[in-house]
Amino acid sequence: MRLSSLPDRPVTQAEVAALNESDRLAMAVPVAQEDATRADDGRPVTITDQLILATDAWVVGLVYGAEWQTVERVEIDDPKTERFEALQTCEGAIEGHVDQS
Repeated sequence: MRLSSLPDRPVTQAEVAALNESDRLAMAVPVAQEDATRADDGRPVTITDQLILATDAWVVGLVYGAEWQTVERVEIDDPKTERFEALQTCEGAIEGHVDQS
């Protein structure tokens, strides 16, 4: 999955759910969520600018600033035994990146 396939903004809770339905990903996990208001209609929406994406081969931690940025990427050989640790590594990298910002 390419970062260019993500919208050029934080993603909504519905978009995270759609990523989880994608055949290209094993999972998409929002690290932090916040309430916002849609620009087009003023309705409330939950968004995230911190996201972890995982496949059977890798896990990436992403943060949105001016654009989506990869802050950590962990290659995995066995998702059943390595994915959980890779998720934790990416979550820690995101939290460290946000703390430095």
